[in-house]
Amino acid sequence: MMDLPALRRAVLGSSKASYSSSTKPSVGRPRRLERRQVDKVDRGDLGIWWGRGRFNEVLAPFNSRAVCDDVRRWIADCSPVPIIATVMNSESLNSEVDPKPKPVTAERLIGFSDGVIAVIITIMVLQFVTPRGSDISALKPLIPVFLGYLLSFTVVGIYWNNHHHMMRAARQIGAFVMWANLHLLFWLALLPFATAWLGQHFASKWPTFLYGVICILCALAYWILARAIALANPEEAFAASRRGRFGSGYKGNLSLLAYFVGVLLVFVNPAISLICYAFVSAIWFIPSRRLVNL
Repeated sequence: MMDLPALRRAVLGSSKASYSSSTKPSVGRPRRLERRQVDKVDRGDLGIWWGRGRFNEVLAPFNSRAVCDDVRRWIADCSPVPIIATVMNSESLNSEVDPKPKPVTAERLIGFSDGVIAVIITIMVLQFVTPRGSDISALKPLIPVFLGYLLSFTVVGIYWNNHHHMMRAARQIGAFVMWANLHLLFWLALLPFATAWLGQHFASKWPTFLYGVICILCALAYWILARAIALANPEEAFAASRRGRFGSGYKGNLSLLAYFVGVLLVFVNPAISLICYAFVSAIWFIPSRRLVNL
C-alpha cells in the first residue's frame, strides 16, 4: 500500500505552486487560459486530465501498477481544484491487454440487411400507377403488375425470414461473411427492376427469362452466404452446414432445379415458367426446420 497522506501533500503542494505561478498576469499581453494537457502514467496506464502543473512528476515516486487502484480512488474522492481527472476503469488498469480480438457480432449486419430489404419492398410498391378512371374496370390493367409484385414480395420475404434465422445463430462474422451478404443484397436489389418489366409485359419471353435468372443468382448468393457463415462459426450448430447439408437440403436443391427448369421453359411457354417460380415460393413459405432450430 502507498502512503496516501504523503501523496496528497505532494499533489496539493505542487498544484498550489503551479496555480500561484500560472495566475500571475503577464506584462503587455492579455491573460489567456492554458489548454489542458493529457498526461499518462507510463506503467500504471492511468489517463489523467491535468489543468495546471505536471502530475507525472508528482507521481514519479509512486509510479507502479500496485498503487494504481489507490491513486484512482483518491483522485475520485478528494482531487484538488486545479485537477480535472477522468480515470480509466480498474479493469483496463489491472488487466493485461487481450491479444485475441473480440469477435464481430452480426447485429449491425442484420440491421443493414433489414434496411436494404425494406427499401427493396418499397421500390416494388412504387411501380403501381394510380388508375385514371373511377370505376372498378380501371384496375384491370394493374392485375399483371399486382401478380408480379405478389411473386417478388414472397421471394424477398422468404429470403428475409431465412436470413434472420441464419444470422441469429451466427456467433461471429468476418469479412467474407460481410461481402457474401452484400453479394446477396446486390441480386435482391435487382428484383424490383425485373418485377416492373415483368408486370408491364406479363408472361412474355424475355422479362420472364430475366426474372428467372435473377432468382437463380439470388439462390446461389444465399448458398455462398450460408457457407461463409459456416466457416466463421465452427460450432456444432453449423456442423451440418460444413458437411454440405445446411442451405442445400431437399428444398434448396429443388428450388434451384425448379428455377433452371423455369428458365428453360421460357422458350416453350412463359406461363409455365411463372408457375415454376411460384412453386419455389410455395415450398419456402414455411421456413426449414433446420434453420429454425439453429
